[in-house]
Amino acid sequence: MQQSSNNEWTTVVDDECRFHILASARAAYENACSLIVDAKTLLDTQRFPRAGALAILAEEEYAKAFVLCICARDRRWDSVIFRSLTDHGAKQAISQGMLTYWQWLQTNLQRVAELNRFSFVGIQPAIFPSPQEWDKIVETARTSHLKNRKRDKIKQRFFYVGIGREGKVIHRPSTISDKVASECIDMATTFKAVTEIALTDQIPQFESIAI
Repeated sequence: MQQSSNNEWTTVVDDECRFHILASARAAYENACSLIVDAKTLLDTQRFPRAGALAILAEEEYAKAFVLCICARDRRWDSVIFRSLTDHGAKQAISQGMLTYWQWLQTNLQRVAELNRFSFVGIQPAIFPSPQEWDKIVETARTSHLKNRKRDKIKQRFFYVGIGREGKVIHRPSTISDKVASECIDMATTFKAVTEIALTDQIPQFESIAI
């Protein structure tokens, strides 16, 4: 490990370090899947705010797993990445970037499929954008999240009673509907699919978890 005086550090990612990073990615993925299972159980028992909250926590764990996969792919491990893994805001920003990536992937797969209709030799579609495209996705997601913090605000509504300036209750978690909670679970399931693409790309023997 190389460490500077201002506590910023970077580590050379050899095969052993990469192995541990991917093992951590798998652990975060497995935990996220467990959170979705628990969220569905809470949904079935009509505990809608808690179900939605766990779904958003699952999003954050999937974001952690996704970032670790990118670190393994790029062989990068440093203090900036390490801090982002414990920052809820950073993980929520990453999750928004994952949604943009998912849209990019669907568009790219459709584009390549259309091209292959008229080609004798099929084109193998890329499953990840170029570094330049990826940097743009991340920066757009980060800027948007810092401006709106939408997911964090939703999570707060799931957990806490809201108090207005007059001291009156303006929101109760008990008012969260099954529709809102179900949408959060569906969204987390999308993050699951995105994370599985990254894990499969880095771990050939990876097997997804059915939930």
